[in-house]
Amino acid sequence: MTIPRTKKIHVVCAGTFDHYHPGHTSFLRQARNLGTHLTVIIARDATVQRLKHYIPNPERLRAQRVRQRRWVTRVVLGSLTNPFDRVASLKPDIIALGYDQHYFVERLRKEMKRRGLTPQIVRLQPFQPHRYKSSLLTKHKKFVNVRALHLRHIHARQKSRIQRHAKKRKAKDA
Repeated sequence: MTIPRTKKIHVVCAGTFDHYHPGHTSFLRQARNLGTHLTVIIARDATVQRLKHYIPNPERLRAQRVRQRRWVTRVVLGSLTNPFDRVASLKPDIIALGYDQHYFVERLRKEMKRRGLTPQIVRLQPFQPHRYKSSLLTKHKKFVNVRALHLRHIHARQKSRIQRHAKKRKAKDA
C-alpha cells in the first residue's frame, strides 16, 4: 500500500535488528512505503537481554546498520524503562509492526489512546520467514556476533603483548 506524498505521514517501527538480513530490508521498505518519513526505534541492549535472553551486537552498531538504509529518515534508541514512551514521544501517524510482533499489540493501542494518540497500526508482510528470521539464522549459526569477535580480538592482542614483553625480559636477563 503506497500513500500519496501530499502530506507528511510519519511512520514508526521498532526492532532489535541484530544480524541485519534481507528480511529486515523488506520490513523497513514496507514501513517506509506507508508514509513519507520513517523513524526506526532500535531496542536497547538491556531490553534485548531481558526479553530474548542473549547478548546482541551493540545497540550503536545495530543503529548504524539501519541508519545506512536510504529509505530510513531517522534512527533512535528505545527507552530503557517503558517501551511505549519512545513511541509516544515520536507522535506517529502509523506504527508498522512485523509479522511476528504479536505480544503487545492491544497494549500498544491502549497506551497510545491513553496518551491522546490514535496512530494506525499496520502489520507488515513477512519476507521468506522460513529463511530470514534472526532466531533461525542465529540457531543455525549463520551470523557472527561482533561483540564476541571484538572481545576475542582484544584477548588475542593482550596475549600477544604479554608474550612480547616476556621475550624482551628474557632477552634482557640473558
